[in-house]
Amino acid sequence: MPRMRCLTVMVAIDDNTINNGCINFIPKSHLSYISCPKVGNLSSEDEFSEQVEGVPDIDSINKIKEKYNVDMISAECEAGDLVLFDCNTLHYSDTNKTNNKRTNIYFVLNSLENKLIKPFSGQEHRPIEMGFYINN
Repeated sequence: MPRMRCLTVMVAIDDNTINNGCINFIPKSHLSYISCPKVGNLSSEDEFSEQVEGVPDIDSINKIKEKYNVDMISAECEAGDLVLFDCNTLHYSDTNKTNNKRTNIYFVLNSLENKLIKPFSGQEHRPIEMGFYINN
């Protein structure tokens, strides 16, 4: 993606609480670039409950929080709610510590002027099973 001009839409299918691992954000983090180390090659068979690819180190996260004088915020929401955020906003979900489900659907909306191209890293696009996209 040549430019990071995307909007992520999360639709809560179940209630999202602190205890069942609702999504968390670092406000204003989309205004700064953080490089993340390459961990390996992703495949559609990988388990993402413990994501390590594309995760910045804690020092980089703390520098962003200090730079903008912000702290993490939690997006607790009810089933049916929408959460909209810039695709570059640092976000994560904690582990679900309850027996309650936490199901969400994510859509990423991209500008038509921002069509996908060959990745800058020289690697191939990630497998289609890991993220549906239309490139027309």
